[in-house]
Amino acid sequence: QTSDIPDIEMREDESQRNVVDLTDYFADWYVAGMNLAYSVEFCSNYSHVRPVIEGRNISIELPTKDWYGTETVRVNCSDGEFNATSRNITVNVSSVNDPPIIAPLERLDVFEGNTTIFNITPFLADIDTPVENLTVKADSPNCTMSGQNLTLLYTVGDVDERIPFHVSNGEF
Repeated sequence: QTSDIPDIEMREDESQRNVVDLTDYFADWYVAGMNLAYSVEFCSNYSHVRPVIEGRNISIELPTKDWYGTETVRVNCSDGEFNATSRNITVNVSSVNDPPIIAPLERLDVFEGNTTIFNITPFLADIDTPVENLTVKADSPNCTMSGQNLTLLYTVGDVDERIPFHVSNGEF
C-alpha cells in the first residue's frame, strides 16, 4: 500500500535533512515498516538535486550553488522478498536573491585639483541582477557616483584615502 508523497519545497543553496519519513507513504501489510528497504531509483538531474536515503528518511542536497528549478526523484520501496513499488517526489527549489558584491578596486593615483573618472563596472557582480541595474554609493566627500562612474576630485594636497562603497540591487 502506498500514498502520494507531497512536493518538497526548498530554497536555493539550502539542503534539507530528513525531509520525508518514507514510512508515512509506503506500507506492507506483511512486513513491519522498519523492515522495508528504500532506495533512489531515479533522479532527473543529480547535479541539481542529490537525494540521499538515510534509513527510512530521505534528505535532499543541492550541490550546484545558486541553482533553482524543479526536478523529479523516484523512490523505490521493497519488502526484500516479493514486492517493490515506487513513488515520484517533485522537488521545487525557489530562487533566492543573493547580495551583490564589489571586488577591491585597484589603487588610483590622482592629482590635486584634477578630476579623475573611474568606471567600477568590472568590479561589480550579482548572480541575480544585471550589473548595469546595481546602485553604487561611495562614502567620501572627495567623490561622487554617477551610475557606475566614480568621479574623484581632491582639492587638498597629499591624501591617502580608502573609500567605502555600498552596492545595492534594490533588496540588499
